[in-house]
Amino acid sequence: MRQNIIRNDNFWEMACKNDDSWTWKSIMHVRDEVMSTTYNAIGPGIAHDITPYLAANGKIASSLIYEVLRRRSLPVAWGKFLWSGLQCKRWSFIVWLALRERLYTRHRLYLRGVCDTSLCALCGLEEETEAHLWMRCTYVADVAQHLMVWMHISHWDVSLQGWMDWFDSDPRQTSCIFQTKLLMLCSLVYNTWKAQNRVVFGEAFAPPLDCARSIISLCKDRMRVKCRPLSHKDNRWLVKLGV
Repeated sequence: MRQNIIRNDNFWEMACKNDDSWTWKSIMHVRDEVMSTTYNAIGPGIAHDITPYLAANGKIASSLIYEVLRRRSLPVAWGKFLWSGLQCKRWSFIVWLALRERLYTRHRLYLRGVCDTSLCALCGLEEETEAHLWMRCTYVADVAQHLMVWMHISHWDVSLQGWMDWFDSDPRQTSCIFQTKLLMLCSLVYNTWKAQNRVVFGEAFAPPLDCARSIISLCKDRMRVKCRPLSHKDNRWLVKLGV
């Protein structure tokens, strides 16, 4: 495309010709829309000032335009420990989606006409929303109860966000105790969501106890490979968990 159409012209400034193909005219239309949106994002009065988007070679850089157009949100406290630690990155990703309320729950799919019911696939008692899954679902609560016994936790917070706030307030974020509890939570969210997907796609339903045992086994394997005790207290904690 650059050799046959653009050649020595500047893509962001060249005009569309009458004999151009429909595909190229569509690309040029999208280009004009992007530039218009970008100018509006900058503000009135400087609609023709392209200086912020010029690269070192004097040409408009798509990456700089993307930085202006993309939506930014305030940094979250849990971001600094969710993507590190003992857990798999795919576990962290599902937790991130859950915290952002971006999981394709049955309620969301039902509103889009993808499925014929919005009831929770795991308990069948309420509409399956993020708030239901991580606060009121009896299946997730049963799995969490087994994990609490294993982790010697006496209190389970009422929400996933509450857990993340608790992790953020804990000053011992490098200790094995902190890391193993975070590992347990991420594994809980990932594997209960996996159990939900298995039911939705017609696979076998895993009882809460079986799901909890699978999570404990996965967590122990990760601890044996990844966990590095920093103190005698950490060692005692790992022995207490049966690692």
